[in-house]
Amino acid sequence: MTVPAFLDGVRGSQMRLLQLTPAEGLSATQLAVRAGMTKQALGELAAVPEARGLIESVSDPSDRRLRIWRPTDLGREASRVADRAIATVERRWRRRIGAADWDALRDTPGPRGPR
Repeated sequence: MTVPAFLDGVRGSQMRLLQLTPAEGLSATQLAVRAGMTKQALGELAAVPEARGLIESVSDPSDRRLRIWRPTDLGREASRVADRAIATVERRWRRRIGAADWDALRDTPGPRGPR
């Protein structure tokens, strides 16, 4: 799998943050809860994607004191790239271990976060 140049240096955890962020955005508090981290950790994790133009923090129109984190167009493209890469890896593992075992693994409860 070839990584597009605009994703060079972006960590998997930062890509996951993009995938957890809906197009309409979430407040820092909501996104931190969704990602299972503190707001401070969220700010640190989002620094690289924000610097790369993948995610942005804007004022909430209903309360200017609040910040809304949302993916940019480039960030949404990055999420699509990540989704395709994950699907490729999952297909390979499904072939390698067999459909029944793969399905059992995917159905195992665990801290996978929202889908």
